[in-house]
Amino acid sequence: MKTAALVLLLSLAPLARTDADEGFLEVIRARTATLPALEPSAEAGSPKFAVVRLNAPPILTAGARYGAVRVICPPDKPLSLAWLFADTTNIDEYGLLSPAGVRMETNATRSIQPATASADLEQERAGHPASSLPRPWDIFQIHVLGIPARLLQPGGEYLLWFRFSDQRPTDILLAATFLDPAMNLEPIDLPPIFALPSLGIP
Repeated sequence: MKTAALVLLLSLAPLARTDADEGFLEVIRARTATLPALEPSAEAGSPKFAVVRLNAPPILTAGARYGAVRVICPPDKPLSLAWLFADTTNIDEYGLLSPAGVRMETNATRSIQPATASADLEQERAGHPASSLPRPWDIFQIHVLGIPARLLQPGGEYLLWFRFSDQRPTDILLAATFLDPAMNLEPIDLPPIFALPSLGIP
């Protein structure tokens, strides 16, 4: 199990960008006012999860299907952002879009968290550290991303966006929290922010 965790730790490259989605920036930004807002948790280690239905209907552009949610930075001082989502298998690409329309996913620190439970309750790993994830989200791979404060604008409204591979309405588990800029955002530091087991734990 430790080997698998280390492999995931090394597999942090962003998902491939396609030519078909070049026009999605303006299309998604034009919908900002109608998108759901994600309410961050008050502090690290106490995640506030939300389930948001996307891709029903999708934001369509160039034949591709998108969904997005808003997250608003506190206005008083620069803070880092950590956010999480459950990979429900039909997400082809995802990222963070700035108020100026800049794609910020390549600036993120990423941690890919393996499922913390088995779909078969009888086969769950004995002694594996429990996570904070409710069922059924603990049977999915979890992506945790960190954006440093120097890249975020206090009071700025950012979009967490997803591109979908099919027509299925998709419920996604999401969480976000703002952090002191001095906090480390290395991959191994990200899971505990949402009370997930560290990748370094076998």
